Amino acid sequence: MGIKDWDQAAVAAVVCRQLGCGSTVSVLPGNTTRAFGVKCDGDESSLRECLRSHRLLPGITVICSDLLVQPDIFLTDSMGGVFRGHQGPEVFRGYNFTITCSIQPQYPGGSFLLTFTGSNRTQPAVNHSAAFLFPAADDSHQGNYSCVYDNYVFSHNFSSESELLSLTITDLLVQPDIFLTDSMGGVFRGHQGPEVFRGYNFTITCSIQPQYPGGSFLLTFTGSNRTQPAVNHSAAFLFPAADDSHQGNYSCV
Repeated sequence: MGIKDWDQAAVAAVVCRQLGCGSTVSVLPGNTTRAFGVKCDGDESSLRECLRSHRLLPGITVICSDLLVQPDIFLTDSMGGVFRGHQGPEVFRGYNFTITCSIQPQYPGGSFLLTFTGSNRTQPAVNHSAAFLFPAADDSHQGNYSCVYDNYVFSHNFSSESELLSLTITDLLVQPDIFLTDSMGGVFRGHQGPEVFRGYNFTITCSIQPQYPGGSFLLTFTGSNRTQPAVNHSAAFLFPAADDSHQGNYSCV
């Protein structure tokens, strides 16, 4: 477009605003073409609101602050330890995972900064992407991640940041449940918790939400432990006659 020298800054501001590309970084000489000339005050939302002239005027090249497109960020793994949870992506504790930053091809080179809670990591962009490997997930890896792409273009440093990726680290197995039942009416709820009448039988059942087939339950309690295979993701431990040796704390592993 043809622009008079004293209009260049105002027109450049309107161009960046109209394109949604931030603010003006610089205005460079452009080609002289048979295009309309414009005169802007700099507050217009688009070039349509500026005054036009059909005289042939020198053109300009406008560089805006948001020169780079927004990069992408995504999570992958090679061990099957990544899944989609209720709050977003989750990784099983101890499994490796990879966070990849990528951007649409615009300019060669550049680098990616992976920012996350605690520390940052930088890698050069190869084929417009960079993969950040984390060998074993633990609590320190939980938090928000983002990719920042940096590149030196048109004699200026530009950067663009991705959306946030919120990562949760979780245990491979969900927590099992434990509950007490009986067939003789000898179990009741006392002030300190469940109680069983002496001489009555009772059953402690261990169960878990279905995740994987098989497995076994270890019932731990004061004095001794008992183990049973999981059938339909549960196991029932029968105690024929309650006595003082059964008093204590139980848990299902």
